[in-house]
Amino acid sequence: MAVQSATTQPQISQDMQAGFDEQRRMNAEGFAQSMAMMNLQREQAKQTEAIAALSNTMKNAHDSAMLVINNAKG
Repeated sequence: MAVQSATTQPQISQDMQAGFDEQRRMNAEGFAQSMAMMNLQREQAKQTEAIAALSNTMKNAHDSAMLVINNAKG
């Protein structure tokens, strides 16, 4: 009578192994999609920050021009 050691892995069917492999593939794909979404969000945040900076600069230029005009009117 052969005794199975604790380090021997139990046998699993090919269908179960295929299911495990598919789950691993799906997990990896989900991780890749999550990373792509995070990168997209990071790029959108950079773009929003750049637009806000440009908008503030344009507003300051407009306010300065209006101040000059209003001062010239007396």
